[in-house]
Amino acid sequence: MKILNDKHFFTLLHKQNFIVEIEDRVKLGYNTYGMNNHAEFIKYLNPHDNCLWDAIVPGYRKKIKGGRRYNTTDIIGVYYLANGNHKIAVRIDKDGYDSNKSKKDIARYIKSYKKKIPVYGEWFNLSGNKYI
Repeated sequence: MKILNDKHFFTLLHKQNFIVEIEDRVKLGYNTYGMNNHAEFIKYLNPHDNCLWDAIVPGYRKKIKGGRRYNTTDIIGVYYLANGNHKIAVRIDKDGYDSNKSKKDIARYIKSYKKKIPVYGEWFNLSGNKYI
């Protein structure tokens, strides 16, 4: 495992593909904040919570089975949180992605997250800026 602070992790987001593992948050007893698909970046720890960096996977109509791993194909954006527990929205190498659904999923997620977690956050759209 590699511990990467925000600056180093965000720099890497624009330089390489990542592998994420889908989480079954319902089975694990965690809140979904209205998002069907959550994941974690394999091999990269966030020093703010000592857990793998968090990913949300918006834009897919169906819930993706937990435990499966996928390559990222795009970084859609970052929900940047004051406590450092940022959420990275990713597109993965799986059929069925819908960009309009993705926008709606992200808006619903942020609204739900703000209601449940009292921390300042700001959304930064990055889609299309990856791997340049």
